[in-house]
Amino acid sequence: MPIELPSCSGGVSSTSSSTSPSASPEPTEKRLLLPPFSLVSPVQCDFKSCVPLWICLLIIQALKFLLILFKFIICFIKFIWFYQVLLILSSSPFKF
Repeated sequence: MPIELPSCSGGVSSTSSSTSPSASPEPTEKRLLLPPFSLVSPVQCDFKSCVPLWICLLIIQALKFLLILFKFIICFIKFIWFYQVLLILSSSPFKF
């Protein structure tokens, strides 16, 4: 039974088959334990398999930026509100 391993090197996927039971199981196990992206050779990505990953990473970075921006805006609104409250309290005739 052939086993398809995902690959990002030009769209070519490597297959391994276990046709003879007398073959040594060690190379097959070592091959299955390796990650699909090799750290030794440069990875050449085709757009079908790698672009969705980049889009996801870009969306995550954009959401992080929007979260920081939202926190900054909330903090700025709190600061203005606190300043207005202090201004109203300082101009009120009743001093605390």
